[in-house]
Amino acid sequence: MKALVYGGAGEKSWTDVPDPKIQNPSDVIVKVDTTTICGTDVHILKGDVPAVQKGRILGHEGVVPYAENSLHLLPGGVSDDQAVMLSDILPTGFEIGVQYGRVKPGDTAAVVGAGPVGLAAIATAGLYGAATIIAIDLDANRLEKSREFAATDVGHSKS
Repeated sequence: MKALVYGGAGEKSWTDVPDPKIQNPSDVIVKVDTTTICGTDVHILKGDVPAVQKGRILGHEGVVPYAENSLHLLPGGVSDDQAVMLSDILPTGFEIGVQYGRVKPGDTAAVVGAGPVGLAAIATAGLYGAATIIAIDLDANRLEKSREFAATDVGHSKS
């Protein structure tokens, strides 16, 4: 099969690698039709994650180390374009931002960084009932977009 392989800072290749194999009883092998890139992969490609050595296959969002807990059957009629949002960005913003932040109805939530994960945190904080959602970023365009995702206020951070 083909995989994106890390070759060192700024180096990557689309390479033939062995097909995956079941290693533990809870493992599954899934066919990935559509996916997103995780911000971690971007940092790896830049060489910002020293623990990742040359030869690492990227795309960890398609890996299922706890298949019995992390795979869910989608209802019929859900397209790949709709489902792909569940693979990384939305759950990260929700879990790390909203759940770990213990957002509840009436709260004020501040989201520092209005990139894709920050926008997901903004959107899901609103679903959890936050009364005030403040987006903070260096980029005016991101701040403007954050209002479409339910930010009630924005703050332009100076670098």
